[in-house]
Amino acid sequence: MRYIFGFLCVLALGVMGCGETGGNGGDASCGVYCDKSVECYPIDRGTCMQHCADESAGEAAISEECAIAATAQRACVGGLSCDEVAEWGYRVPPDSFPCLTEFSAVEARCESTCQNDDDCDDGTECSRDVCIEGSCHHALASCPCEAPLSAYCTGSDCSTWDDALADLSESCNPYWRADAGRCGDFRYIETYWGLDSGIRYFDASGVLVAGAGCTDCNCIACGPGHDAFCIHYGPVPECEPQLEEILCEEPW
Repeated sequence: MRYIFGFLCVLALGVMGCGETGGNGGDASCGVYCDKSVECYPIDRGTCMQHCADESAGEAAISEECAIAATAQRACVGGLSCDEVAEWGYRVPPDSFPCLTEFSAVEARCESTCQNDDDCDDGTECSRDVCIEGSCHHALASCPCEAPLSAYCTGSDCSTWDDALADLSESCNPYWRADAGRCGDFRYIETYWGLDSGIRYFDASGVLVAGAGCTDCNCIACGPGHDAFCIHYGPVPECEPQLEEILCEEPW
């Protein structure tokens, strides 16, 4: 189970977010954790707080002991440097990474109650390894959210191809990866962080025409009854990406 809130596609996209989910919540450790996330990565705080609140609810659904352990881990992560946060995220070194004690407590006290919906009673579904009553409709989970490009950016706020390359040259992080290449008539930049990914498409003149972001859980809220793994901004090209260059490379 991903007991610790992942950075989701806001990080994988670099500067392209998943959109606002709205609202805050969770325990006080969410504030400390999300403050650190915003300090270290291009993450929207409101989105971080909403997903942290969702994680907190899942932990509490398992047990009080699980919730206490997870709260302690978020508080620990909130006190790390950005380099230490990256080490914690990748669990390196494996026997001495930051907040190892708190991580181990979470692993011991937060045990999954399901692997899929078949493990849950009628009226509930498996979401983040816990049987809950929720809005995740898995029949729709494979269908991406669809949004206009204007929901991501408009006019001069949209990065050009040259802008995107310049941003990456200044912000390459050893704990995530970025690739560039061609896809049909378009050029693309694709970024990865952990299990999350994002891709931006540019036309021949370098104008951003579309993008997409995906995460490893169906937790992108599209609307009533539709949570998804991916969100598309604009008409995403139907073509096979051809890698030409690795812009930022993970060491692992």
